[in-house]
Amino acid sequence: MLTYEIAGCGGVLTSQCGPEQNAVLPDGEAAIYFTSFEDIAPKLAFYIKNSMRLEALRTKACSRIQHNTYGDRAYVLTQALIDVTAGRPLKTELGQ
Repeated sequence: MLTYEIAGCGGVLTSQCGPEQNAVLPDGEAAIYFTSFEDIAPKLAFYIKNSMRLEALRTKACSRIQHNTYGDRAYVLTQALIDVTAGRPLKTELGQ
């Protein structure tokens, strides 16, 4: 959940690379991901020197999660439960 909360608070997510997070906040577009210290050090140095690029990440992240609130997720889960109980197949990914 921190993926959403950090962006929702106006921060920039900096985390080890994960496919689920990258799907929500793409690397270099809305977040900063790394695989090792050697990988993250030059990325952080870049963003420290390029505050406008860092601000662009922050803005993009915030806009990408605007419609991913707890209420939105609860609605999607409720709809999935209704579909399953009605005998309809569960969609492969929630929110499709």
